[in-house]
Amino acid sequence: MVNALTSLQFDAGTEGLVLHQALHGYSEGHRLLESSIPIPDDLKRLMQRMSDLSGTSVVNGFQEYLTGYPLSSLGAYALAKSWYAPEMSRPGCVWTHTVIIPASVIAQIASFDSIQLLFRRPHGRSVGDTYAKPLILESEPSIRKDERESDLRVKMLPFMKGHYGKELRPLVISAANSDEYKEMILAAWSQKWPALRMSFTFCTGSLSVRMFENRPLDVQCVPTVATRQVCREISEGVSGDAILMDLISDDWPRWVILAGDDALQFAGGPIRSFLWSVADTDTRADFASFVKIYDGLNESLSVSKILELTAELFPGPTDGRRLKKVVFGDYQTSSSPLIETEELLVAIATTDHYESFDLEELSLREQASRLLTDQPTGGRRLLGKLFRASLNPIGEEILKALILAMRPNDASSFVTDQQQFLPALFRANAALATSAQLWVAAGGRKRELFESLAAQPSLGPDLVRGIIDALLESNSDTFIDRAFSQWGKVAVLEVLDWSEAHGASITEPCRAALMSHVREIMTWVGTGQERSTAILAALAHIVAPSFSQIAYNDSTVWVRTLHALHENHQEDEANYISAFVLALALSNAPPAPLDLVSESFERVHWLAEKELLGDDAWFILQPLVPELSWRKNWDKCERMRRALVSAFVRYAWPAWQLRSRITNRDLLEHLLKSARKINVDYYFRSP
Repeated sequence: MVNALTSLQFDAGTEGLVLHQALHGYSEGHRLLESSIPIPDDLKRLMQRMSDLSGTSVVNGFQEYLTGYPLSSLGAYALAKSWYAPEMSRPGCVWTHTVIIPASVIAQIASFDSIQLLFRRPHGRSVGDTYAKPLILESEPSIRKDERESDLRVKMLPFMKGHYGKELRPLVISAANSDEYKEMILAAWSQKWPALRMSFTFCTGSLSVRMFENRPLDVQCVPTVATRQVCREISEGVSGDAILMDLISDDWPRWVILAGDDALQFAGGPIRSFLWSVADTDTRADFASFVKIYDGLNESLSVSKILELTAELFPGPTDGRRLKKVVFGDYQTSSSPLIETEELLVAIATTDHYESFDLEELSLREQASRLLTDQPTGGRRLLGKLFRASLNPIGEEILKALILAMRPNDASSFVTDQQQFLPALFRANAALATSAQLWVAAGGRKRELFESLAAQPSLGPDLVRGIIDALLESNSDTFIDRAFSQWGKVAVLEVLDWSEAHGASITEPCRAALMSHVREIMTWVGTGQERSTAILAALAHIVAPSFSQIAYNDSTVWVRTLHALHENHQEDEANYISAFVLALALSNAPPAPLDLVSESFERVHWLAEKELLGDDAWFILQPLVPELSWRKNWDKCERMRRALVSAFVRYAWPAWQLRSRITNRDLLEHLLKSARKINVDYYFRSP
């Protein structure tokens, strides 16, 4: 049935809104005579009851009246006009013409005054097919009233107070006739937001108490002579006492005056617009609260006061959900926000009433992030205010979101004159620590910055690599050793990558820190990726003193490095690497230790013989060569020769290889003489 109704709501060839209608009257009993759509049985019974005479007998002045009520199962609203039908032979008969307004149409009607033009009273007993067709409500109603009569305001104010008061009881209006308050009721109904329009029940001519779904209609205009009786009947029911509208009082709350004056504007004023934007219920309980908040916004109350008022009227975080979203939430992104975002975020971050607001519902993190992106100056200003304020839990989250949205340039601008906030920025957004510019800006606070990072339990590999790069680029490498302890292998490998990319320059702090991470260095060297000669030569100075840790690693890379240094005529570096290669040979390093002997022994022996072997190179070899007597220990050449002979014995290298690997005949003779002087068992030593 709802689908049938929906399909008839609009006609592309018709200007205006398509409504439906039904006629009830007497024909062997009061019943439905005609309608433009099929009506379900349950609604037939309801409409038949609501279209009958509103009392037991007609009262002068109430021969015709309006009744309004929802048709929920049809997704529509019924606005009915009843006329007393004295032409019928049976007393108490009425004609009732009901206009059926689909829910989707009800929100498009500017004023329900216009619907009155659609009502048609049958003439005589024959109704024809007038009521079997849809109705067209002109999109531009012919009724225009730019100003309401002054006496209508006198009626509207007590109506507002009685209808929307806190007690929300049925309102009874003592009337001289059914037209006396009709215009006022239609104006108030027009002001209601769509869901409230759909739930409103009223009658401008209740000759006795009228009920809808076992409760009195919201508003009933009652003949003066029947007022007392109707009020008594209501009080005897389950709905409690009725409110009798008081026309005498002139002590109107401000919200009553504002709402009443707005309702008198034909197409609705700013309060109606506000109500329609913030309301999300089908009850009138929040009407007065909405108007009070509108008044606060319109009167330019401070944001703190508006928050306080909202928390008082809607204390739970889900109370007034749509209102809070419109006033404080992401709807603030509209072209004309009700409150400036910066001002709002400061106020909500510091209010004592924060428990009335939901961080997620109001998208406060997103608002903070967007402010910094769209208005960087305002975002940085907000950041400073929040840092200096006493924040509630929501404020803490807003501050974190703001910091997470910061880019290095934002942070750099922010801390120009307030470096004291940098550690907090790093703690909340470790990604900022990848900016060398911020490390430079920290001045004497670098240690504090690093500790703020070290306090964070886990940082991703990419982030760690970025931080390492920033430390090196900002000359903050004094923290590299701590970085290695904190982040391990990822940090070590990144230092190596960065150093190679920057001309193989390894600073002294990095060199010292890398000394304790030979295993990681060898992993980096042995990945199979081609490394520059410069970085390998530099790393040799770091790992060579710890040759025992690398004796089981593939030594091929160091031979290639030695060849490259010779080709580049870097003889000083080649001399050092030669000593390193010899140390690896004496340690039986794979894959071919005898090849290492061929590459290094003769050169290193010659350097020692000519007193050209540097202390750093001898420092590598000294643990691997035997001690001589106190008189002979100065003879490095003899000690190296004996070490080589001992290696042949120790590692069971083929003796004939000695002649093959040593091409200098004189040196070979010295080696054989040295071999005759040594007790191999005595000089055998583990490296």
